[in-house]
Formats: sequence, structure tokens, C-alpha cells
Amino acid sequence: SYNTAVRTSGLRLGSILRQQGTFGSVSGNFTFNGRGLTPNSLDTRFTGNVGSFGYNNYQYRNIKLNGSLKQSTFNVNADVDDPNADLDIVASGNFSANPSFTINGMIDSIKTMPLNFTPDPLVFRGKIDGTVSNISEDNMDADVLITKALFVSNGDRLPLDTIQLKSGTNEAGNYIRLQSDVANAEITGKYRLSELGSIVQNSIEPYFSVTPPAKQPQLQPYDFTFRADVVYTPI
Repeated sequence: SYNTAVRTSGLRLGSILRQQGTFGSVSGNFTFNGRGLTPNSLDTRFTGNVGSFGYNNYQYRNIKLNGSLKQSTFNVNADVDDPNADLDIVASGNFSANPSFTINGMIDSIKTMPLNFTPDPLVFRGKIDGTVSNISEDNMDADVLITKALFVSNGDRLPLDTIQLKSGTNEAGNYIRLQSDVANAEITGKYRLSELGSIVQNSIEPYFSVTPPAKQPQLQPYDFTFRADVVYTPI
């Protein structure tokens, strides 16, 4: 067993994980209380006060963590008080060969452009509750509900009471369904989730040049239908 404290200052996490383009450095104070160091024996609780954490070429500040790790399962409470990301989230799940997780909490404010998620300014807030399981390149089972949502872009505000995203598999094949106050959309049929982006790009390229020409990946056979409709909601 162990009860230890760890302090990091500018730890190059990206270099350790060999993902320098995704992760940057980490500075913070952590405590661990438990036993085991291998994936099969690990059983520990932890707390953390992270002063700085680099992700996607942005340094997040003021992150408080507490939770537990037991073999491949985890439970984490995260309170982030960054100028561009203010949220309080609880996440749990497992890192097994068949990973799954649940997440719920309140996102007070996410500013996507400074975080390098979007090229244009976009601010989002809302309450999120979701479960995701059976994650693979082919598809995943997901049920994500966002309520009390607000999107702000270039001074325009779009409040939405409910946004629900569901995906899974049924007798017709894979499916993804999106329902909201302003639009509903559905994809149903045979496809690989990891290839949907390339399929859409290939379909658009003959009519619109959306990206510089590039070698396209080899795609598996696909056959699916897409439906979308806009809901008229007068103010």
C-alpha cells in the first residue's frame, strides 16, 4: 500500500505519451492513497490541483480533480475554472477492451476558438448527461442529452431546451439520431463510424472543393440513408 504526494512542474506529458501534437506539459500537485501499480492490481484514490495542463495547443488552468482508479475502472470529478473553460463534470467508466463511460455535469462556459476547437468564435453552455459504450471504429452505443443549452456566435444567441444524440445498431444496421428544438437528423444503414467524415467529403468534392486535394483513404462498402428536417419554432 502507499500514501504519497507528487508534484510536477512542466512535466512533458506529450513526450512521455509520444503524442506531442495533442498533449503539452503538466504542472500540479497530486496525492495517491491505495495499493497496486499494475493494471490488474491497481486500487487507489487520488486528488489533484492542476495549475496548468496542455491539450490541443492550449494550456488549461485551475483544474481540481478527485476520484478513484480500480484496475480498468475509473471515477473522476473535475472542476475546471479556466478563463475559456468553466465546468463541473463527473465521469466514470472503464478502459477495458470494450470501453464505456458515463458523464454528467454542468458546462458554464466553453469558448471553442481559444481552445483551438473551431476557427471562429463560439461559446457554449449547457447541462450534459450521457452514456457511451461498445466503442469501435464501426460504431458505438451512445445516449447523450444536453439541456438548458445556449450557443453564442458573433453576437447571435441560440438557446435550446433539449439536444439528444443517440447511436447504436438495429435490424437496419447502424444509426445516429439527433433531435433538438430546431432540427432533427438521422443516418441509418451500413457504414463505419470512423469513415463517415471521408464518405461525406468524397460526396461533396465533385461539386465543392472543401479542402486541398489529398489522397483519400480506402473505404469499406457503405449503404445508408440520411434524413434531416428543420423544426419551425416561432418566438
